[in-house]
Amino acid sequence: MTHQSVVSTDSQSPSHPDFYSPADLVKLLGVSIRTVRSWIRSGDLAHFRLGPGNRLIRVRHEDLEEFLNRRYRKSYHETGQQQ
Repeated sequence: MTHQSVVSTDSQSPSHPDFYSPADLVKLLGVSIRTVRSWIRSGDLAHFRLGPGNRLIRVRHEDLEEFLNRRYRKSYHETGQQQ
């Protein structure tokens, strides 16, 4: 069995994609599509829509990083307060 790395080792290519689809986020974060859609619907995860009828959803890498940093800081502070 071969193992594929998520991060590209090619120095010519970026180490991450510029944009993610909801399906990409499901795979990357190990959450359900329902969870990703909830984050988007609530406005917690910045996104944009494109294509016919604005049906395609994409999340910029920078927006994903910001979202994860906010969630990490929030859960860290909540955990610290419980001790």
